[in-house]
Amino acid sequence: MTTNNHEVILAIVDSGYAEDVMEIAREQGVRGGTILNARGVAN
Repeated sequence: MTTNNHEVILAIVDSGYAEDVMEIAREQGVRGGTILNARGVAN
């Protein structure tokens, strides 16, 4: 049986900061990431 160890980091950031977050993650050894653009509906 194969065991895969995966971790997920989820961050909600203001517009314009996604690349900064990814840069910091890469410095920590993260090999990939997905950026999703969304809009909030709450005040």
